[in-house]
Amino acid sequence: MEAKTKKILLVGSALLAVGLLVSVLILRGKRKKLEAEIKAGSADIVKPSSSTTTSALFPLKNGSGLKNTSENNAVKVVQRYLNAKILEDWYFGVTFLEEDGMFGPLTEAALYKLSGTKEVTFGFYKEMENYLAAIPVSLADKMIYKTS
Repeated sequence: MEAKTKKILLVGSALLAVGLLVSVLILRGKRKKLEAEIKAGSADIVKPSSSTTTSALFPLKNGSGLKNTSENNAVKVVQRYLNAKILEDWYFGVTFLEEDGMFGPLTEAALYKLSGTKEVTFGFYKEMENYLAAIPVSLADKMIYKTS
């Protein structure tokens, strides 16, 4: 290899390494801050859901969220859960979801990557609600990354 090519590869590799390190440190900082705020407690802890979501809406899958408001709201819960898990478990390569209530290909891909399934059963949905109930509202709002 020429000296110029080696230099370009070396500089490019160094920039990539610095970029990855900065990304990891930023995500780690956000996670540590979130954990500290949760451990410190908050006055606005969400109570376990008393939602009117029924098992008739399930399974939620690609295309769900178009029929009615209840289904749309259920998909929003799924999207919020996926965003929380992406942040908590540091999933790289998984896009944060816009909580629009439409179960499309991005929601399906994130669900499959995190859980190995492409559909949400009623039981799995209730697990999601219970998981989200432990997160303070103000913190859950901070976890949302809008794509637009």
